[in-house]
Amino acid sequence: MPTAFMPAASLGWNTRDPVTAMRPGFAPIFDNYTIEKGVPRVRWGWRVWASGLPGRVDGLLPWNGTTNRLFASSGTVIHEVTSGGPVGAAVVTGLTNARWSSIQFSASGGQFLFAFNGADTPRTFDGTTWANWTGTGVTGGVAWAGASNGRLYVGNPSRLSFFYGAAGAIGGTFTEFSLQGVAQRGGGVVAMTTLSGDGGAGPQTLTVFLTSNEEAIVYAGTDPASATTWTLVGRWRIPRLLGAPHRCVAGYGGDALAVTAGGLLPLSALRSGADAQTVQERAGLTRRIAPTWRELADTRGALAGWGVTPLAGRALVVVNAPWTATAAQQIVVSEGGAVSRWGGIPAAVWDEALGGRVFCGDAATGRVLIWGEDAADGGLGVRSEGLLAYSALGAVGRVKRGQLVQVVLNDALAIQGAPRVLADWSLPTPQMDNLGPTATAPALPTLMGGGTMLVWGVGQWGVNLWGNSPGFVSRAWRTGSATGHAMTVQLQMVSGQSRPGWIGTNLVWENGGPVR
Repeated sequence: MPTAFMPAASLGWNTRDPVTAMRPGFAPIFDNYTIEKGVPRVRWGWRVWASGLPGRVDGLLPWNGTTNRLFASSGTVIHEVTSGGPVGAAVVTGLTNARWSSIQFSASGGQFLFAFNGADTPRTFDGTTWANWTGTGVTGGVAWAGASNGRLYVGNPSRLSFFYGAAGAIGGTFTEFSLQGVAQRGGGVVAMTTLSGDGGAGPQTLTVFLTSNEEAIVYAGTDPASATTWTLVGRWRIPRLLGAPHRCVAGYGGDALAVTAGGLLPLSALRSGADAQTVQERAGLTRRIAPTWRELADTRGALAGWGVTPLAGRALVVVNAPWTATAAQQIVVSEGGAVSRWGGIPAAVWDEALGGRVFCGDAATGRVLIWGEDAADGGLGVRSEGLLAYSALGAVGRVKRGQLVQVVLNDALAIQGAPRVLADWSLPTPQMDNLGPTATAPALPTLMGGGTMLVWGVGQWGVNLWGNSPGFVSRAWRTGSATGHAMTVQLQMVSGQSRPGWIGTNLVWENGGPVR
């Protein structure tokens, strides 16, 4: 009987290409994986870092200095959560809402954390003390902020304008700059970011303003007060922003990524002169899942919790996509641009802090979670699922009958799993769709026989564990019966003591005739 090797889904999730013509390496289902060194590996898990906050944690505010600090906003207060554990007294009280964002700004008086939520007076933190912001001249409050060429910019969606301060000033008088006549579609300014014009942060840095009515307006220069040093570069139409103004755009190297209804859009691509639709199709980081992304935007675009967070230390970009008021999925871009979907992480907001560690604000309860240092999710298993691209196995038009399947895994320590052979381009409903992103995976199973590990393929199905020591490669064969013209393999796992990597799959089948 012939045998075929089916490569790992190292190209990631794909819901755009027809399942009948999908290239090997893509996966129509790819949940709770990342790509690491070219291998799909079950994502890291989380544990509770800090607890006792009043409710949903909507803001994480990192301070980077000689001593790194982390603050979290919840309810009507801000707590310090640098040390983890139960929180102490709040460091800021009497707030209107918890949807705080922040930037760190280098001013003439030192380094400042500048925090804002669109409703209250912004706050500053200088490494020691929290204080009310001393800026004046701003109408409508501060719902977004950014820095470009040593100057602080602020604004809010109620005005088609921005406010800028003096070079190197965190406070003082801010001057309004109107975009009336420049923005052709009206609305208000909901975000600001920068793009590199010279490969880094320097005189050629471009300043980008994004409006509520689907426009990106780009300026070059350092001083909006001077016509000789402030020049309009262009205006581009973009899809509507999701989650604006809270974390809808983020710097990414010399680029910026915007969370739009059309996908995760690199703003630098707009300068090619192409229209936004072409940019999305060619350069959008989520172009391979365009139908799924549009469905998410249409059904859940109005929910709070959308945001993009590049995790530079992990070579990942995480888009938090709210599912309900207390649950979320994540759309994740990893090595080589491969996309995956995560569930089981109840995040409202993400950030890197405390020297590159990754934290989440809990969308349901008053907790801050730390992600990336555990194999389990709060002590429970991580559910993962993958479905490889279908293959005709080198015999187009010929019926095959699957006989055996060998899923090759490494680091498969104490897992429960269910490989299955499917035929003729059937697409099962992903378990995450059936169970929802908050579905609780089974508790971590105890080792059988007083700690003796049972090897995959030997233990009792659904009771015993598969796997061996870390680094061990599992190659056990299992029966895989299916009949059709094209075949694939589906793998569902629950893991929590290790992070299995799905290296590849071997399939043994029996050839039939050309007609069925």
